[in-house]
Amino acid sequence: TAPDSSFNFLAGDGEYHLLNLTDATGCSYPLNQAYLIANHPFAAQVSSSAYLCDSDKTRLHFQLTGTAPFTVSYIQNSILQTYNSMTSVFDLYWPNGHYNLLSIHDSNSCQLSLGTSFNFNYHPILVTHSAPIYQCSTNEHQFLFHFEGNLPFTLSYTKDGQPDQLTSWQSDTLISLQNGDYHFGDVTDVTSCLFHLNEDYQFHTTILSAQVTMPYYDCSSQQTWLHMNFTGNAPYTIHYAFNAQPQQWITAGNSFDQALSNGSYYLTDVTDAQNCSVTLSQLYPVNESPLTVTHSVPVYHCTLHKTQVLYHFSGKSPFQLHYTFNGATQIITMQADTLLRFVNGIYFFDEVSDANGCQYNLNETDTFSFTPLTLNLATPVYSCDSNKMNMQVSLTGQSPCTFYYFKDLQPQQWTSNQSPFNMYMDNGNYYFYKVSDQTGCQLD
Repeated sequence: TAPDSSFNFLAGDGEYHLLNLTDATGCSYPLNQAYLIANHPFAAQVSSSAYLCDSDKTRLHFQLTGTAPFTVSYIQNSILQTYNSMTSVFDLYWPNGHYNLLSIHDSNSCQLSLGTSFNFNYHPILVTHSAPIYQCSTNEHQFLFHFEGNLPFTLSYTKDGQPDQLTSWQSDTLISLQNGDYHFGDVTDVTSCLFHLNEDYQFHTTILSAQVTMPYYDCSSQQTWLHMNFTGNAPYTIHYAFNAQPQQWITAGNSFDQALSNGSYYLTDVTDAQNCSVTLSQLYPVNESPLTVTHSVPVYHCTLHKTQVLYHFSGKSPFQLHYTFNGATQIITMQADTLLRFVNGIYFFDEVSDANGCQYNLNETDTFSFTPLTLNLATPVYSCDSNKMNMQVSLTGQSPCTFYYFKDLQPQQWTSNQSPFNMYMDNGNYYFYKVSDQTGCQLD
């Protein structure tokens, strides 16, 4: 019942049938109208934003109650925008920018003021990296990764089959890996966007080192050899200067031997396949010659009463002569060519060795039995039978011996293989001035 001719009839949800309208006089007007009212209270729920990797947009989820259609009013980068939806559940996809979500109203003109701000600044995920760079000092392999997307980034990988992860909060990240077999799977960012790598790497390296032994002379090959040992990553390149001229050797082995010619070698450094370098700075002067031995024919020395032999050597001094004297072992050390003098006896000259340990076989047997030259002249005696003067001569030394004399001022000489012997002289004036033996010794 309404006291006025104009009124509102408020009805809740339900089915209504208007039959008639009657006034105060009892007059009635048939209406015969049916209504179905199914309105809902107006409410809105906006869920948190979610970045969508494929579309490079951020999704906002709306869940409303009320009467469709619905109108969303918002400001995008200072520009007023609206969005109409016929459904109560819908999503909006917004690119990066600054947004103010103002209000939502439905078909009943019900309105909710929201006043919510959003600032979207997401980026598509992209991953690049450098080729692995070997670090000589740490024996590690470094990758410079460049990430684009939304921090932080997580790299999922396996090392020797074991899963592991690495998280970075920087767009440019240096990653160092030790030896092992690696598989790079994928990279995810904070929005769970995924970038597939699917890359395999095998690292099995060793820190470069070089050990150089002092060059040594090999007697058999008659060459000087240089030996080096390496750890690292073959092949190795040895840089050096020979007589001030740059040179290099290359070897694929961890052990290296090189024959050296005579000259000056300066080893500068060694590099390996990873371009790592080790400084050597070692100078080796090489001046070797094969061991050879020659000697003169033994000669008796008249004054010293010894046999002398001149030895000539090539090789590396000092030199040692190994021999036996009457069965007793002897060694003589010499720095250079040497004149040796030996007393009488039985000698076996075995070998000569030098400072390199080389040996030169002599295998010589000598017997020295020289007797000093002496002379004894008896007083001449007249021989009746020969009518000559007879003088007995006694000698020691190496026959034959030769007498040098003047007879009546005329030079004469007489050679004899015997001692003593008789020298018969005719009448005359004799002057004996010299005698010599086979060795060249002489007496005045």
